[in-house]
Amino acid sequence: MTGEAADRRAMGDERRPPTVSPTSWPRLGLGLGLGCGWGAGVGGARREKARRTVPVSSTNQGTDMGDTTDRDRSTEAKAAYARYVEGREAVHRGERTWSSLGEEFFTEDAVFVDPAWGRVEGRAAIAAFMEESMAGLDDWTFPEEWTMSDGDRVVSMWWNRLPGERADGTPFQAPGLSVLQYAGEGRFSLEMDVLNMAEIGEVIGDSGWLPPAGFNFPPSRPNRDVTPPR
Repeated sequence: MTGEAADRRAMGDERRPPTVSPTSWPRLGLGLGLGCGWGAGVGGARREKARRTVPVSSTNQGTDMGDTTDRDRSTEAKAAYARYVEGREAVHRGERTWSSLGEEFFTEDAVFVDPAWGRVEGRAAIAAFMEESMAGLDDWTFPEEWTMSDGDRVVSMWWNRLPGERADGTPFQAPGLSVLQYAGEGRFSLEMDVLNMAEIGEVIGDSGWLPPAGFNFPPSRPNRDVTPPR
């Protein structure tokens, strides 16, 4: 460690090393379901605000009504996400469009943060983004592995699965995570997806998959602001 780096560490100001962008594989815009993670503290204040305040009385004294409310909210949020997933499967079956999912499952002021396309603000913009970013990915699937919910927050782990199989019979796939903030009435105010884009590039190379005609590339310098909607 150089003297300058030691001084920065001592001052609590050591910089992270720069991110190296992969250049040996296409820069792919993999929209819905090509995911991102969310820090444990994000959305906590919004979740607290959404909880109903239950006064203590002779009828509920000694019971934790707040926990009951959170459990109910968690169940509602997870059920809404299940409908969202079913909507994605309906798109793959040719029964609806990606844009219709944006219109149905997001609030007017919602934010979607994608690892390739960056930040998208507003229901109409999210609907357009979902349609544009998923063009050319008709032969990809995104099977769910597990889903959990805590109050208004939903976290899901799923696979980016490409067509074909490896020599050992396993699929060409890479994991992804989605974190969503539930806003009530079946809609979400935030979705943030995370995945390892380097791994995605490796899987694409191994599979031999090539972007077809109609595939859309993401912006070269997307807005990566992860601030949730106000």
